[in-house]
Amino acid sequence: MEIDKRQKRMLYVLAAVLAYAAFELITNPEQYFGFYMGSEKADTQTAVITQPIDANQLEKKPGVNEYDKDWAEDPFYIKVEKKRRAVRQSRPQVRLNLSAISFGGGQPVAMINDEILSVNDIIAGYKVQAIEPKRVILIKGNDRRVLTLQ
Repeated sequence: MEIDKRQKRMLYVLAAVLAYAAFELITNPEQYFGFYMGSEKADTQTAVITQPIDANQLEKKPGVNEYDKDWAEDPFYIKVEKKRRAVRQSRPQVRLNLSAISFGGGQPVAMINDEILSVNDIIAGYKVQAIEPKRVILIKGNDRRVLTLQ
């Protein structure tokens, strides 16, 4: 694999930039790593103070765990809210007792709570969807109940 002139020039420029960055990093480590090492070096020259200073007069700067009250919200703070599970409120179910099923006469019928019902009849808000030899299927919206013959 050969490198043409343009690629060589780019490599020289890249090497020069990396060399300058390494030199800066070695000569001024506090400028680049000072925040992580805990030192706060001011960019301006340090003033010599001849009078004692009251601690209440100093301007407080927000630290790592402090929050500047003038800001509306911290833009870097991500609120994580736990979703609460919706507690399914159990309504008192109507007691439905299947006591008999008959297929005589061409149309199946079932006796539920001492009422004789056929397909599409309604009892306690439930619609009779199907009558089978050993069970009856009732529906009410998305709720489905299956009554079995005992």
